[in-house]
Amino acid sequence: MVPLERLSVKRIVALLALGLFLAPPASALVIASEAANDTPPADDPGFDNVGTLSVFSGVYLGYGWVLTARHTGLYDVVFGGVTYPRVPDSEVIIEHDASNDADLRMYQVDPWPDLPPLAIRSDPLPDPGTTTTDVVMVGNGWAAGDPVIDQPGPGNDCAESLPFPPTSPCGFLWNLTGEPFKRIRWATNRIQALEPDFTFTGNSYITESFATQFDRNLPTPHEAQVANGDSGAAVFIQNGGSWELAGILHARDTFGSQPTNSAVYGNRSFAADLSFYRDQIVPIVYPTCFPADCGPCNNSVDDDGDGFIDDGDDPGCRDPDWPTESPQCDDGIDNDGDGAIDILDLTCGNAWQPSESPTGCGLGAELALLLPPLLLWRRRRR
Repeated sequence: MVPLERLSVKRIVALLALGLFLAPPASALVIASEAANDTPPADDPGFDNVGTLSVFSGVYLGYGWVLTARHTGLYDVVFGGVTYPRVPDSEVIIEHDASNDADLRMYQVDPWPDLPPLAIRSDPLPDPGTTTTDVVMVGNGWAAGDPVIDQPGPGNDCAESLPFPPTSPCGFLWNLTGEPFKRIRWATNRIQALEPDFTFTGNSYITESFATQFDRNLPTPHEAQVANGDSGAAVFIQNGGSWELAGILHARDTFGSQPTNSAVYGNRSFAADLSFYRDQIVPIVYPTCFPADCGPCNNSVDDDGDGFIDDGDDPGCRDPDWPTESPQCDDGIDNDGDGAIDILDLTCGNAWQPSESPTGCGLGAELALLLPPLLLWRRRRR
């Protein structure tokens, strides 16, 4: 990631007139502090949950689901050096509205990585004009390389007469060959603007977004800008002491005259605002209890190994709070020794009932004579 300088509205219009272009993919983090940042920070927002999909990035939400930018494509995902195959036909496209897709997709991997589920931000992002909101970005990024001169022009921090390389760098080339280069790294920045209905040249997606800016005076300790490879990377925000996944990086802008494969002060990074899309994501990914208090009928696990999972699928679950997927009336065992098993036992009115044993005095000789025809009738009814 590369640091950005805060721009006024007038400054943005001037830069657009000078040739500010939006580049579809955001692909790597250039960090102005030159720190490696390739291990989790002390206050870890979810570093290990960010992996690589081919040359891009993806975020493991939990319960087998990966979230990334839609333009990245569908790939197996690598977390911690381990490849997790994608599940065919599991893709879900996130919609911006009834007529337009957002630049977001998610799909499942199998087996599941041994990683904790992430909390997705629900609160709307605060207005950056009145509230300062720092973020931590984690992506599959390039390191900063040699310094470059920024786009010259009125009001720029870098004068056109500065020598090359300037004694006070205005940006960085991407380090495409040296070490350390492409790897999962973390960096910091600050929300500079909210970008409703954001789109960019050559792309049909409309994505509720927010922007950070690469600032020369390093307002955050590891100020950064995205580069190719960061598409699908994570943006975390701390809320009341807890980290939340707030964004997915998907685009960047550049000046028309800046060198290819560079990040200069004044460039911006754009992330999809997940608080806007949360209501589409959460019902698919997460069980209704989140995340640690889930019982066997609401934990997305086939606890009894019968091929059915949780309430609504496993007949042994009466409701999401039922204490077992395998009550006596759905465990495949003749628990009361009467020759009838589970739902074929007259005492089991439903598969979720906890006992096959009759109450009171038992069947009695008279009712025992009726047992065979009753069982036959019960089979036909089912």
